[in-house]
Amino acid sequence: MSGWDRASPGYLADWQPNFGPYEADLAGELGLREGDRVVTTAGFEALSLARAVGERGKVLACDSSDEVLVLCKERALAAGLGGRLATSKEPSGGPFDAAVSAFSLMQSSDPVATLRSLGEMIRPDGKVGVMVWGPATDDDAERAFAKIIDELDPEIHAGDELALDRASLATLFDRAGLVVVRHTVVMHPLVFQHAERFAMSLLAARTYGPKLVARGKEHVAAALARFYERVAAQDEPISYSPAATIVIAAHPGAEVELPHRPSVRVPT
Repeated sequence: MSGWDRASPGYLADWQPNFGPYEADLAGELGLREGDRVVTTAGFEALSLARAVGERGKVLACDSSDEVLVLCKERALAAGLGGRLATSKEPSGGPFDAAVSAFSLMQSSDPVATLRSLGEMIRPDGKVGVMVWGPATDDDAERAFAKIIDELDPEIHAGDELALDRASLATLFDRAGLVVVRHTVVMHPLVFQHAERFAMSLLAARTYGPKLVARGKEHVAAALARFYERVAAQDEPISYSPAATIVIAAHPGAEVELPHRPSVRVPT
């Protein structure tokens, strides 16, 4: 469910410190209250959600990988949030006040089914919160890398993982039987010390990485060489501010609370 967390230790060291502001934005947009119960993927967002629900709340972080669940629990204990967060391979104990997916929808083989599943986990007045990367920005180094891969190996379709614009997201939620009640874009600066670490971490975390590696070392080398030529030299730092889209949705006819609009009656 959360392939970003299955990446190498180097990836975690480079990317994890940059995720905090995005995760806090997602938790804030959901408008969670003290004592709320939330189900989410076992990514770094679980900690922000655990902080938002307070001491009386509970977050259930789910993933099919035992390794990811252990890592998630370790993070929670280190942050002093162990009592608020439980882990499980499958969601149970619902319905929940909110169901959340941060940066994992793009890696789902069936995003409509994923959203429909999230909707089935919440109360009638509950909320579904999703965060995805995008829309594209001019300085987006990751999109530049995906574009290069597609130039050299178009059958990989690396850019497809990054193609969820506002209209596409609205269509996915509609097909899943949910109504979008909040759509907002946030941006925060990301800084990486070396272009090589940045590129290699993407190959380890993105689903297009194994596809490129399977084509042979020469294909990987060609993509990296073009990236270092166009974006940043191998040992140079990379700094950019990628946009992330937060979408909050609910069941048709529900009445939900949002930070910017305290009470919203969802259209049927």
